[in-house]
Parts: sequence; structure tokens; C-alpha cells
Amino acid sequence: MKIAHTENERGEVHSIIDHTQGVSRLMDAFAINPTYQNIYKTTGLLHDLGKYQPDFQKYLKEGGRRGSVPHACWGAALAKRVKQTEAAFAIDGHHKGLPDLSDLKSDLSEFDEPEHTLLST
Repeated sequence: MKIAHTENERGEVHSIIDHTQGVSRLMDAFAINPTYQNIYKTTGLLHDLGKYQPDFQKYLKEGGRRGSVPHACWGAALAKRVKQTEAAFAIDGHHKGLPDLSDLKSDLSEFDEPEHTLLST
């Protein structure tokens, strides 16, 4: 099972899929205007996409320096690719604070490279 977090205080571990679906449902509930529900749901589903990386799973299971394996940029890059720019901003900044446009472009520039296969079309 790919996990989203280390054990909580009750000794529970959540899978990434359960975590992201739960966050997506919560985000949907926050959408005051139905026009924005898709953006909110997408943000919840993609915010931890980078946690599927083997290096991130290793970090969660074995420990390491906090922030040593970035994960937010993966979901942000996919959101940007599918034209969900608002979600890309929120996802990219969900641990470090909201980026401006130049920061977002810089943070996601590696995903523009043709050899980056995760987001290939």
C-alpha cells in the first residue's frame, strides 16, 4: 500500500487514495459556488500525487530530512497540464505558501522537459 502519511497518534496509516479522496470530498464541501467545485475537487485529488514516488514512500517509511523529497510539484504540474491553473497554484503552495506566476513556472519547469514521462501526452 502506498501511504500518504506516517502513523497518526492512534497508530493509523492512510493510503494515498483514501487520503486524496477524503480531501477531495472535504474540498467539494468548501466550494460555496458550484462553478468552482471541479477546481476544488481536482485540487484535493492531485495535491499529494507526488507521494507515489518511490523516494517519497521510502522517506515516509524510513525517515529523512523534511522537504528532501518534494511532492507538491507533481500534482501541480498535472493540474497545469489539464488547464486547471487555479488548482496548480493551490497544490504547488500547499506546504510552502501560494506562489506567484513566475514561481509556479520555475517550480514546474522540469515537467516541461520532453523526457519527463509522467505527464506525457
